[in-house]
This record gives sequence, C-alpha cells and structure tokens, in this order.
Amino acid sequence: MFFSKKTAWGWVGVDRSKIVDEENVLKEHHKKEIDEIIVSRSHAGQVHEILQKIYKDKQYKIIPAAGSAYKTIQVLREYADYYLHITPIKKWDVCAPDAVLRANYGTMSTLHNQTLDYNPQQLLIRDGILATYQADHQQILNFLIERNLTAYLSAKHS
Repeated sequence: MFFSKKTAWGWVGVDRSKIVDEENVLKEHHKKEIDEIIVSRSHAGQVHEILQKIYKDKQYKIIPAAGSAYKTIQVLREYADYYLHITPIKKWDVCAPDAVLRANYGTMSTLHNQTLDYNPQQLLIRDGILATYQADHQQILNFLIERNLTAYLSAKHS
C-alpha cells in the first residue's frame, strides 16, 4: 500500500513495515471521551444517520475518507479510533489492509465478530467491517451490537 511516499506492508507472523509517524499531530488533539470513527466517503450507505442513532448519548466524530487501505492506515496511526464499514465490500479491497493491520497486532472482523473469510466462492463481505488498533475491539463491537448496528447493514452494494 502506498501513501505519502511511504510503503506499508505486513506479513502476518513474520514482519511488517513501521506505520506510526514520529510526528502524529492529529493524535495530540484526540480527546478520549470522543470516539473518532473513519468511514467510507464513497460507499457510506446510511452510516451517518445510523451513527447518530447509535451515539445518541455518547460523543463521536465521523472522519470520511476514500480507500479501505487508507482508512486502515489512519487507524494504525491512531488518527481514528476505528474504521467502520457497513455496506457490502469486495474482499480484494480489504485483504491487504487486513494483512497490514493484523501484522501490526490490530484486528479486523465482520460486525458479527467473524474473522474475514477470503474464500473465493463469495466475492463480497456483507456483514460489515470493524477495524481497530489500540482501541478495545471487543468493547467497540459489543457497543455496536448492543445498539443493534447489524440491523442496519445494507443488503446491496452501493
């Protein structure tokens, strides 16, 4: 993956590139009481409206961005607490970001808490995606499940 003249790579269980910048100016402005969520700009579905319902009693900030790899790198850099995707997404769009994240000890799962399955018989992931790095993946997933996020998953590719 290539961003800002830096190559990010990961081989799970073997090695990985350094992701975190020494100058992480955005991290300094992050407030612990506000969940910063990076979402797809072009395939957001109803994520803005859904998050508004889910976060009715908790503060949050949406960061729209393009490219699942870019969004995953932003989670690794701790510019966002987590990456949330609720519309169907092609597996080839997330396989490299998933590998880089897992090689850096992060977690990417479906919103049904399943490890991503790269079986070629099914090309789309329809159960949403949650990607975390330093944030507690299970705690965020439980929060989203308790708020019934999976009921809002899109059935069609947007």
